Amino acid sequence: MASSSRRVGGEDDDEPYLLGFIVAKAVGLRHYDGGRTITSRENVGLVREPLNRYDRNAIRVDNSRGVKAGHIDAPTAAVLAPLLDGHHLAAVHGIVPKPTSKNPFRLPCQVHLFTRPAAAALVGAALAAAGLDLIHVDHPEFALSESAIVQEQTKKSQGDVDKLFSHVGKEGKARVEPMEAPGDGSPVMDIEWFRVILDEAHVIKNSAARQTKAVIALNAERRWVVTGTPIQNSSLDLYPLMAFLRFQPFSIKSYWQSLIQCPLERKNNETGLARLQSLLGAISLRRTKETESGSTSLVSIPPKTVFACYIELSAEEREYYDQMELEGKKKLQEFGDRDSILRNYSTVLYFILRLRQLCNDIALCPLDMKSWLPGSSLEDVSKNPELLKKLASLVDDGDDFECPICLSPPAKTVITSCRHIYCQTCIMKILKSSSSRCPICRHSLCKEDLFIAPEIKHPDEDLSANIDRPLSSKVQALLKQLRRSQNEDPLSKSVVFSQFRKMLILLEGPLKAAGFNILRLDGSMTAKKRSEVIQQFGHVGPGAPTVLLASLKAAGAGVNLTAASTVYLFDPWWNPGVEEQAMDRVHRIGQTKEVKVVRLIVKDSIEDRMLELQEKKRKLITGAFGKKKGGKEYKEIRVEELQMMMGMKMKSV
Repeated sequence: MASSSRRVGGEDDDEPYLLGFIVAKAVGLRHYDGGRTITSRENVGLVREPLNRYDRNAIRVDNSRGVKAGHIDAPTAAVLAPLLDGHHLAAVHGIVPKPTSKNPFRLPCQVHLFTRPAAAALVGAALAAAGLDLIHVDHPEFALSESAIVQEQTKKSQGDVDKLFSHVGKEGKARVEPMEAPGDGSPVMDIEWFRVILDEAHVIKNSAARQTKAVIALNAERRWVVTGTPIQNSSLDLYPLMAFLRFQPFSIKSYWQSLIQCPLERKNNETGLARLQSLLGAISLRRTKETESGSTSLVSIPPKTVFACYIELSAEEREYYDQMELEGKKKLQEFGDRDSILRNYSTVLYFILRLRQLCNDIALCPLDMKSWLPGSSLEDVSKNPELLKKLASLVDDGDDFECPICLSPPAKTVITSCRHIYCQTCIMKILKSSSSRCPICRHSLCKEDLFIAPEIKHPDEDLSANIDRPLSSKVQALLKQLRRSQNEDPLSKSVVFSQFRKMLILLEGPLKAAGFNILRLDGSMTAKKRSEVIQQFGHVGPGAPTVLLASLKAAGAGVNLTAASTVYLFDPWWNPGVEEQAMDRVHRIGQTKEVKVVRLIVKDSIEDRMLELQEKKRKLITGAFGKKKGGKEYKEIRVEELQMMMGMKMKSV
């Protein structure tokens, strides 16, 4: 992303700035739904309507929820429209102050005007010629502005009006600081930097963080931000970057919300997306590793292929998963409305976390959760001599065990009191149904009629992978993929990313038992230890490590893993940008082989739905940096998306 060059108070500074405000009228409010609900001190959007058949100078007023509320009065619109159309005004923004009119459908509206220095005189002359009073920044009544940025800095004392602006040039051009600089005495703040460049600038996406406020407060003549993932969750991630660049008016949060964020969050978001595209197109330089049609790639890197490996859960895993999802849905239904869900946000996230862990391995679940999930507290068949004898005779006769319900060899074999054999999961589902009878002989059954059989080990079983606990379906799928890669190229190296440190630890045993030489890299390690692990992973030859188990975030940035050529994403992450960064630790300058990225995704699970959410965010990023207008509605994780994650039908906004 390109810089915002800034000369404080300089005459050649071409950045838009707050010129002042005029008082207009918001009229016609009775005719629109949005106009009937406008409240005191409400931020309103002002949108040009050049195709309005009644008035080609029309400027629409939208309430804070983006619903049409009315129009700016015609005389004022006739003055402002040519200034907007001729780009003399960079932006306008409205605030309805405390109403003084007795007519609730004709309200005063403070229209704040942003212009560039070169156009300031023209704008001022046009307003004066029309008899409109400009309350400029030096005017004593400017403190009466209901703008959030002005209110925040004037609420302490009317006598502090002069402190509203950090920088006032010779011509009285005010620079409204986008954020309050941190109350800490660091000498870095006293240095007058010529240029400050933020690398990996997306780390300041939280505008409330002290780190973000600190870098924004740096005194610099020129500012740059560099990031491969400027948007990670929503377009709001861009606001702190605008604040750092001091790119007004977008560096003021209330204006960012009204000009970009709110329009993007409407069902019809063409205006917001078009503004975002124009903004980013004007201030950013974007380069991708892929060669576009008619252009040349900046770097020479072998191609990267990404594909998904879909996994079926075992019957036991599916039972655990379905039970957890059912409990989560019940909780959401208990909470009821949106506000209640938001108040219990952490509870919903708990269920989402557990569902994601169940997709990986049941062993990730805590003991307190297992207590209310389906258990295996069935009586051992050895305590029932007759049934044990029946089971032994089947083994002696060499009969194949096959569950008559799923028609597969039983997982956790159960024999009933009526001497029939089933999978534990299959017969437990029968007991929960209304019939509760044996599917073969229709004998009535209850839990006490079921007996668990001891596991039978056959001499031809592969004991090399035999460990203390059964491998999860996803671990088995990973092992299969790793063996395939090793067979194709014995010297190839792979990186397995997971965001769960415990999962990385659980993977060590099975991978070692399968003959892989492994290393682990996670956030619990010191920087020195991480560096040693990365160096070891780069070694080649006999006995060299072939698989690196890496934390998604600990190895997601600033790490070079080009020794590997295959990446396994063991579990998906909400944010596609984080995954892209992880892949790019392998697919980067220095890579000499084609890179294969494998996503391990459990079918019919929360992981499927996470991929949908990732795709939604990718479209936002593509749309923001693209040239086409229009598109679907893009938002960060909301109530509807929480419902989607739990497998519930999303309600319309």
